[in-house]
Amino acid sequence: MEKSVWKPALTPGNILTYKKLVFNDEILDEIPLNDRLVFALAEASRTIVFHKSVVDKIIYDIDPMPEGFLFCRVDKWTPSTAFENEYYANERGL
Repeated sequence: MEKSVWKPALTPGNILTYKKLVFNDEILDEIPLNDRLVFALAEASRTIVFHKSVVDKIIYDIDPMPEGFLFCRVDKWTPSTAFENEYYANERGL
């Protein structure tokens, strides 16, 4: 099984950087969908993970769309994603 790759931070519980996100589908399947629609990563609390159904609601159903969101598929995420314009939700495309 693939594992997330990250570099430990200087302070416990606060990750400075990580290279890849990988989720264990077996563990996720044990958590009811409503309990995992939105969550923060314990290792990096500034990273908020949204289920695709929530992202779709924000992007396609809210008009005008709220500003300040950046969405990227987990399997497409890289450390430079925040700097790549193609992932900004205000372009309404993933």
